[in-house]
Amino acid sequence: MEALLGLVVMLAIGGAFVAFVVLLVVLGQKQAQKNRERFARAAEALGLTLQGTHEAVAVRDGIAVRVHLTSESRGSGKSRRRVNVTRYYAYPDPPLRMGLELSEQTAFFGDLLDFAGLSNDVTLGDAALDAALRIKALETDHARAVLREPMVGPPILEACRIGRFALADGQGFMQHDQWALDAPQLGARLDCLHRVMHALVAARRRWRASWEHALDGAWGAIATTEGMTYDAARSQLYGRVADTSVQVVVTTEKGALVTRAEARFEPPLGLGLSVYRTGVAQNLGKLLGAQDVQVGVAAFDALFTVKATDEAGARRALGGEAADAIVRISSLARDVSADDGAIRVHIDGVAHDPRAVGALVRAMCEAARGMRGVGAAAPAGVYR
Repeated sequence: MEALLGLVVMLAIGGAFVAFVVLLVVLGQKQAQKNRERFARAAEALGLTLQGTHEAVAVRDGIAVRVHLTSESRGSGKSRRRVNVTRYYAYPDPPLRMGLELSEQTAFFGDLLDFAGLSNDVTLGDAALDAALRIKALETDHARAVLREPMVGPPILEACRIGRFALADGQGFMQHDQWALDAPQLGARLDCLHRVMHALVAARRRWRASWEHALDGAWGAIATTEGMTYDAARSQLYGRVADTSVQVVVTTEKGALVTRAEARFEPPLGLGLSVYRTGVAQNLGKLLGAQDVQVGVAAFDALFTVKATDEAGARRALGGEAADAIVRISSLARDVSADDGAIRVHIDGVAHDPRAVGALVRAMCEAARGMRGVGAAAPAGVYR
């Protein structure tokens, strides 16, 4: 009898524990649903468009903004835990093209770098900003001029007070603990990051970098001779040349200036095409039987690896005129690649020389003309 009573007690305790766990799960699910509904209402009130259940986006004054409710892991070992955070993003159009990196000062590591002489922190002469930020930029004087603009500093300092803050040429970022689920709180914090980026974009328009003045003359001349358009505000040259849509633009990658060019195929070729420079890995792959379509132009076949789901179409597209033009392009650029959509070119630094850029544009159009109109919709497949 006592054994039976003990069993009943144990079953009762076990059942109560299971019921408690189920109750916690149900309550957690209900709370999660309430949070999703609160975020959706806040996003709607602020004119944001929901992307799923935890993300919302909008475009304000030409600047794309995004809010993301997520969580991150902190601590280690037994103290490891998940913390809910709200992340805010702002994307300038065009990017700032300054090689700009703003991050929060960390006293220990910042002092250590300064002591070792490894710091390239730009000082602004503004005590509050210099104390709050570590700044990197391609042109120190240019960065100072932009960041000292009266409308730039206050929202940056506000963003630093709200939580974690960082900014680069193409993105501003801010984060704080807990989810912002109410419209006033969410709106105020999103507005702060938007004001940072809006002020920086406006200041960047007023203060031009030294390399842009040389670009004005060079690319302005190309625009005239090639019938293209030069957009000084975006450091962009674009237009249709010989029935090909071409774009050349200066941007930054990994803190350095680069020039990128693209000639698009309209419509796409439909060959399942991929063309890229041959490297050590590609040479090893060829020895192991990986696909490399030979087009019959010795200089091209030696420099480039070609993959395609339609090999015969790839040979027709690249044989002769197109292959010769791509080889000429490779002498002007660090990297050249092509696929069904476009020919793409990467040049280190700013391409100031109008003759070299004009030659590049003409060679890209020649290659595009040779490749265009070959092939149809390619079947799905994988490369060897």
